Amino acid sequence: MDEALGDNTQPVLINARFQHEKTGIFPAELVDAAANVEGWRIEPIGHPLARVIGGLPAEIVGEARVFRYFKMKLAPTARAVMNVAGDPLIAEKPLGRGKVVMFAAAPERLWTNMAVEPGFYPILLHEALNFVSRQAHEQSFVVSGPLVVPLPFKEEAGVKQATFLPPGAKPTTVAAVTREFQVFAELPMAEQPGFYEVRADQTMPRLFAAVNVDPRESRVQTLGVDALRELFGAVNVRVVPEGESVESSVRASRIGRELWRELLYVVLGLLVIEGLLARWFTRRKPLAA
Repeated sequence: MDEALGDNTQPVLINARFQHEKTGIFPAELVDAAANVEGWRIEPIGHPLARVIGGLPAEIVGEARVFRYFKMKLAPTARAVMNVAGDPLIAEKPLGRGKVVMFAAAPERLWTNMAVEPGFYPILLHEALNFVSRQAHEQSFVVSGPLVVPLPFKEEAGVKQATFLPPGAKPTTVAAVTREFQVFAELPMAEQPGFYEVRADQTMPRLFAAVNVDPRESRVQTLGVDALRELFGAVNVRVVPEGESVESSVRASRIGRELWRELLYVVLGLLVIEGLLARWFTRRKPLAA
């Protein structure tokens, strides 16, 4: 669910009416609106929804301004996606099997220029739609990380446990966890990649979650000289840095004096002497009668 505030927003009415069993639907309570003619700069933070904005050039992000916005008091389970003047500009929180994203400023010129000048408001909107429509079990989990899957049950269903069936391994049964009226199956650590089937009872449809190898393990990088030396440790290996002559490094690492030339001359001298002696003894051999 996406929600953008605007000129007709009444914070007191919104906070009072958008409730479900005394729990707020939105990720934050609205406070009074703030305004600045010159505008504030946006502050993307480390949230998956704002990751695409954080990857844009600083010149483009620096052009974004917010002239009006509603200050928000985040709920305990909510997270800020993007800040402005130290306050959350975009916030999100899980709700049941879905998510709610709230924009504290309307996509209008009087509120912000993000929809026209920097032009990345459509990008934010597209990312928000993908973010709220993606189920938790549809995301990519990694090996050695937790596996958290929402089950198609409400709290009143009385589900007590769930079973994970890893590919080619023994099933693991865990206790079901309930948060905000939603039941979850949580495996502390996925030990191998593949598709994990999740079961709670016979009436539940088949549910799968994909576990992949951490992509950071396949990142190819060139090790520096210090890293290589630390890797080899006590092994007697000389690391030649890039740009340094291998021949010069070998010469500098040698100890003592080379004798191969002298030994070669001695061997050649012995061969010459051997040839002369053989010729001399051949001439002195008496001829047969």
